[in-house]
Formats: sequence, structure tokens, C-alpha cells
Amino acid sequence: MKAYIISFYQQEISDDELSAFLKTRSAVLNLMQILPNTIFIVSDRNASDLAGLVEKKFPKAFFMIAEYLPHNSDGALTVEMWDFLNKPKRSRKVDNKVRRKRIAPKSKSAAERK
Repeated sequence: MKAYIISFYQQEISDDELSAFLKTRSAVLNLMQILPNTIFIVSDRNASDLAGLVEKKFPKAFFMIAEYLPHNSDGALTVEMWDFLNKPKRSRKVDNKVRRKRIAPKSKSAAERK
């Protein structure tokens, strides 16, 4: 899992609109939206795959998706924001969905039921 920073032009797409869309994508394992025009996400996909998802939904939007690299990043963020980026984790909501999936037992064929 990696952390990514998505920055976007708000006249083409709103914070809430992009956040709501990303929350529905299985490729997005966790999400944090605290800064305007910026969303932090956790994913096991690469930046190109993630950009493809956004571009398909918002074809006219200007945005960029960059992998967060701790050894080449600095700034003024809260501890919560730095932890999200430095220690990417799945959200509990996503984990619960995964646990709920069950494989249905194979049913017996007609010949086996006789």
C-alpha cells in the first residue's frame, strides 16, 4: 500500500464530488480530505491506474496524482496528516467489507442429490 496526494482544479470538480467518487472505488483503500483542492488516499494501485479512474469519471478536470515519498517531502501538516501519509493503512470500513465476503458452498449436482 502506498499513499498518494491528489491535487485538482476546483472549477472543474469540487472537493465533495471527487471525495464521494473516490469513496466508491475499490482501488481507494483509505481517504483523508482536510486541505482544499487536495485529497490524500491509500491504494495498492499505481498513480497511472488511479489517474485513469479519475479521468474516466471527470474527463475535463485538471488534476494530478503523485505518490507520497517520505524521504523527499516536507511541509507543515498536522500529526494526523503525517501519520496518514507515512503509515498508509486501510480504513476499517474497507476491511469490514472484505471480511463480509464469503464463498458460497458448492451445491450438489442433480446426480449427487439422488
